[in-house]
Amino acid sequence: MRNVINTNMSSLWGSGGLNNYLGKSNSSSSSSDSNLGVLDYNTVKGVGYQKAIKSYYKNDIADAALKAATDSKADFKDMADAATNMKNSADTLMNKSLYKENDKGEIDRDSLIKEMKSFVKDYNDVVEKAGNSKDKATLRNGVWMTKMVEKNKGLLSEIGISVGKDNKLSIDETGVKRAKTSTLKSVMTGRDSVAGKISRRASNFVAAANRGMANGTYTNRGSYSKTGYNVTSRRLNKEV
Repeated sequence: MRNVINTNMSSLWGSGGLNNYLGKSNSSSSSSDSNLGVLDYNTVKGVGYQKAIKSYYKNDIADAALKAATDSKADFKDMADAATNMKNSADTLMNKSLYKENDKGEIDRDSLIKEMKSFVKDYNDVVEKAGNSKDKATLRNGVWMTKMVEKNKGLLSEIGISVGKDNKLSIDETGVKRAKTSTLKSVMTGRDSVAGKISRRASNFVAAANRGMANGTYTNRGSYSKTGYNVTSRRLNKEV
């Protein structure tokens, strides 16, 4: 059975399927939310998830399963809380008073490092939760954010922040202490800075999570009650 399933999965993960699920045509890609496809999805979701689906489900029901799958209310709440923390951390780094120079022309690097560490922790928490999500809007936000950060990794490296293969950030205190104040300000302050863009994206994460909590219907036993999900579950159990 698995050989048949693997053979029939090509169209889901190729030119259609998940691309349609994420709202992407097969034209050239862009950074806008409406143009995020399977390759972008894998940057935040992980190729392992794709392989797992390939191994178990036929093309016709896998597509239905992906469309019907959703996060629990607890997942949405955790996402909203994590994104709120990320926004607060980013907003703190955007505060220009953090980069005010003393009489010697120096800024308080120790305080800055403390705030940057909090920001990195909160950002990584959101990346991890987005990667584990089944919600389309959350995934789109995760892809957008990680792609934006990836494009700015050279600039981030100049202030002691590196981007890992898992899309998570790490901080080098020595790099922060050596960074030019002007570079720190350009990366962290202003609406169009990296921190500014992450702060605004955090609001999108929260809005998506709030919609998810409002739209989902759960029974008192905690099971998802949408008809589409129940039908898909029965079909998966029957076919696999």
